[in-house]
Amino acid sequence: MFIEMAKALSVEHNVYFVVNENSIYEKELSKFDNIKFVKKRIQRNIEFISSNLIKKERESVLSQLNLSKQYYVISPYYNKLQYSLAIFNKNNFKHINLWAHPENWARQSKLKSKKKFVKKISHGKKFYYQQKLLVLFEEKNAHFFGARAVPVFNSWYYSVPLNPNKINTLPIQPVQTSPKRLINENVKEIKVVWCGRFDYFKNEAIIEISRVLSSLSNSFPEYDVKYGIIGFGSDYDKQYISENIEKNGIRVEFIGKVSPEKLPVMFKEYDVGIGMGLTVKKMAQVGLPSIVIDSFTNDSNHKKNSNWIFDTKEGDAGDGYYYKIAGSELIQRKELYSVLGEVFNRPEILQDYSVKSLNFVNKHYSFEDQMNIFLKKLEESSFNGGDFPFFRRNIFYRLIYKIYNFFK
Repeated sequence: MFIEMAKALSVEHNVYFVVNENSIYEKELSKFDNIKFVKKRIQRNIEFISSNLIKKERESVLSQLNLSKQYYVISPYYNKLQYSLAIFNKNNFKHINLWAHPENWARQSKLKSKKKFVKKISHGKKFYYQQKLLVLFEEKNAHFFGARAVPVFNSWYYSVPLNPNKINTLPIQPVQTSPKRLINENVKEIKVVWCGRFDYFKNEAIIEISRVLSSLSNSFPEYDVKYGIIGFGSDYDKQYISENIEKNGIRVEFIGKVSPEKLPVMFKEYDVGIGMGLTVKKMAQVGLPSIVIDSFTNDSNHKKNSNWIFDTKEGDAGDGYYYKIAGSELIQRKELYSVLGEVFNRPEILQDYSVKSLNFVNKHYSFEDQMNIFLKKLEESSFNGGDFPFFRRNIFYRLIYKIYNFFK
């Protein structure tokens, strides 16, 4: 996403990436004249770093910029935002926080964040700091919500009234071609693909797809069912998925990581795509009949967890479970068995669903429209880095953190 956005912005703007050595962004974008790279030295969470190191980092980073110019600082995720507040705290820096995941701030409200859903509010010093910062960002138009669930979930968690209508979905580059689907009643094979990384909030969906396909295969033995899994993650996540995936009655293919430019061609090999976030939009962009599926836990009762993308609202990124945590629920959700069952009952509908999926993303997720909204949001932000301090742990925690990393 950031690579695509940078390419688009660099046509008329200078784009700067603050990166570590051997950054993927530098590898992918170094050939673009208007994209420049600012090197950072601090790699760890800045709340534990000493004041002296932060001062040196600020001087080093700012020395690589022309401070007579105006800059817009885009910070995805809470910890990146904290770095930005610590380094870019002068009048010529305007900030915007890009929300790419509903519970990112909430997970960081604890001293140690675990890879599981945040279902309980964790009050504490950091929570109240975040709450004040959230109010200030709302007042100064410094939020960019990438999904409709973000303001809903965080309004609940922080008791701050965030506007759920302020949805500015994340821009994705269009593709040039869409496949022609020649589906007929004589089809003997149904091929479904998942695309997305492996992580705690996606693993159960990947596994659930296999279970549903296995059940449908038993109900419709006339079809040869294939399930392709495109994605990557930690060794733990890969092993967890591999051990729990259902293979009875279906052919499962673990494809692994695929470069973004090759995805559209690979999507054309399948009949149905299932995903979350930007990925499901990329599937629909090539005319692949696409299903949005929610995150959920393995012990949840979140059965109504999916929709064809053209039956969703703009800004639905597969975040229905976060509505449920916040005490609400998306009423249009259906069980995945029911949604996929349409295809097994009448595979010829895929021709129509291909067109509907493509038209939906073209209408609601137009790259040009979303980029214009994004640029407008940047200009509207009135948040200056000096308006609010970044969060610091006390000297005791900073010392423990330093000792821990010394012996690590």
